Amino acid sequence: MALRRASRYAAACERSGKSRSELKRVSERTRSLLRLLPALVRDGRIPRSIRWLLVIGLLPIPGPFDEAVGLVALGLIAVFYRGVLRDIRSDQHERPGSG
Repeated sequence: MALRRASRYAAACERSGKSRSELKRVSERTRSLLRLLPALVRDGRIPRSIRWLLVIGLLPIPGPFDEAVGLVALGLIAVFYRGVLRDIRSDQHERPGSG
């Protein structure tokens, strides 16, 4: 398993021209964001319409539609609900096993 993961990192590094540490950092950042999404969907301080956009963004819909909707929802949260996002991130860092 670890060997397969190492070869995927090596192949990704060759394709993108980035170092392995850069790709690992992006991968860790993406994982941390994915762990935040369920908490964002359940949080009552974010309007229901934006939470529904997050749910649609998580669905496995073919094509770029779900990714675009998810990015719009995350952009709205990042701009208008930055404090809520900060609270959820701090809660997740205090309890790393949950989520």
